[in-house]
Amino acid sequence: MGPASANLLLMALPASLRTRLEALGHVVRLDKGQILFNIGDALDHVYFPTAGLVSLMVLTSDGGSVEVAAVAREGVVGLPVILNAVESPHQAIVRLPGRALRLRTEHVLAKSDGRESLGTLLLESANRSGAEVAQAVACQCFHSVSQRCARWLLTASDRTNSDTLELTHESLASVLGVARPVVTKAALGLSDRRSDPLPPRAADNCEPPPP
Repeated sequence: MGPASANLLLMALPASLRTRLEALGHVVRLDKGQILFNIGDALDHVYFPTAGLVSLMVLTSDGGSVEVAAVAREGVVGLPVILNAVESPHQAIVRLPGRALRLRTEHVLAKSDGRESLGTLLLESANRSGAEVAQAVACQCFHSVSQRCARWLLTASDRTNSDTLELTHESLASVLGVARPVVTKAALGLSDRRSDPLPPRAADNCEPPPP
């Protein structure tokens, strides 16, 4: 099986189309902290991650940042090309290292012209990405930093299929859009909760049946 088989979006394609895409692209390493796109960069390539996780970030004029979506092996980095975008609306930065199948945008669009199923899959992915952005906005407004931190860590663990995430507090603070000390406090709180004994089950509170 080729490298595209590790990306769930590409795995949903017919094997013949997946093989053609593999022949047109090449596998690249995604190093932690690597910037795939800055805001305004030309979207001349797209990346289908096979491992790792990429954060899509909004940056502010005063140096702040917050993640609006994340992409792992279920999706593609550079998705706006399917909506005729030519420049990246976000900064795409590798948050967790891995690999990706890198393809020229022109090759992806050529295989998304309606005669193949790739275009449909990319539009479905764009719809899911929009829903994720909406969820991120809601969480930003209504959830505490501790809740948002826990949600991000659990989601990242699921998407990378790993219980070990190589992250610094500074990196997580950038994702959540808060100061580093705030993340440190939230992380310590989550760690303390993990060490708490589990509450007794309801069955454990029942009186034993009469003899």
